[in-house]
Amino acid sequence: MKLPRTYYNPISLFGTILSAVSALIIFFFIIAMIFFEHGESGSYIGLFIYIVLPVFLIIGLILIPVGMSRRSKRIKREGEGSPAPYQISFLTLAIKDTGMPWVCLLEAPSFSYY
Repeated sequence: MKLPRTYYNPISLFGTILSAVSALIIFFFIIAMIFFEHGESGSYIGLFIYIVLPVFLIIGLILIPVGMSRRSKRIKREGEGSPAPYQISFLTLAIKDTGMPWVCLLEAPSFSYY
């Protein structure tokens, strides 16, 4: 999967790292709370899991599009080259590229119940 070139900037990369690390820590603490619950300490870990860490997760997720928009404005201002417009050619479009056979196979059994 190739990401847009506006993604590759320090702000978006920092947001990605912040949100990924935060999500991993949340997941780790939830697993640890399930396996190692010791009385009252579980409530304080729960506060940390459900109140403190999601703030960092949301901040990281917000930083990603902020960095991308700043990079896009910089590209337009400096004239680094305009991105190629999206082109759709129905002559080269094949049904196997769209995933349509999988949708038909998955939806076919549901039609028999009506």
